[in-house]
Amino acid sequence: AKQNPNRHTSNLTTSEKKGLKIIKQKIKDNKIAITPHDKGLGFVTLDPQSLKEKATAAFQHVTADTPDRTKTLEGSIQRKLLKLKKENKISENDYKQIYPSGCIAPSSYPLIKAHKPNKHYPARNIISHRGCPQEGLASFLIPIIRPLLKNSPFLCKNSHDFIKFAKDIKLQTDEILASWDATALFPSIPLQKCIEVIKHLLLTDATLSSRTSLTPEDITSLIQLCLSTSDFIYDGVHHTASDSGP
Repeated sequence: AKQNPNRHTSNLTTSEKKGLKIIKQKIKDNKIAITPHDKGLGFVTLDPQSLKEKATAAFQHVTADTPDRTKTLEGSIQRKLLKLKKENKISENDYKQIYPSGCIAPSSYPLIKAHKPNKHYPARNIISHRGCPQEGLASFLIPIIRPLLKNSPFLCKNSHDFIKFAKDIKLQTDEILASWDATALFPSIPLQKCIEVIKHLLLTDATLSSRTSLTPEDITSLIQLCLSTSDFIYDGVHHTASDSGP
């Protein structure tokens, strides 16, 4: 391979090559679908119609065949960024990095929860925002908003942080310790209430001016743009989720 970068030796056997060719043809003919596990390594092979049923069953408050608003959102973000740049609230470098152009709609793909056979292997839908209008803007906002978490009494960094907190809990005889699992956490967050809370935290943050020249109102309006649409494409069809986080 070093002597001739254009050539390489395959590590597949003849039978493996033949099997791979058969699998690719079956996928092309829509006879099988292959998707990764939701947790851990591995893949699931199943009927395409079964995969589609599992994926759409996980959609909450979703409408199909909706208009694609990608270009409209892209234009709204462009105009807002240009205004902030003219007001010297964002730098030329930040403006170029955030500025969306030639964007595409987010796409959804399902992962199978192979660790839940008792629930007939449901699907978890992942929505990729790579190349969508909000991608650069979200990356820009995260470092500005993240410090707001440090004073939250509900902050839990990871499982080790939770264990450290929970080990000192002393239950009384009339108490029980219970836990709840969140179903579709991000789509269930009330967006407007969330934005109001963030704005309040920004207004009371004495260190905000050290991170950005943007005002709390500017940041809130940018967050509003990020969360203004929850659109995605699945199976070639445009969908919209109402009052839902991406």
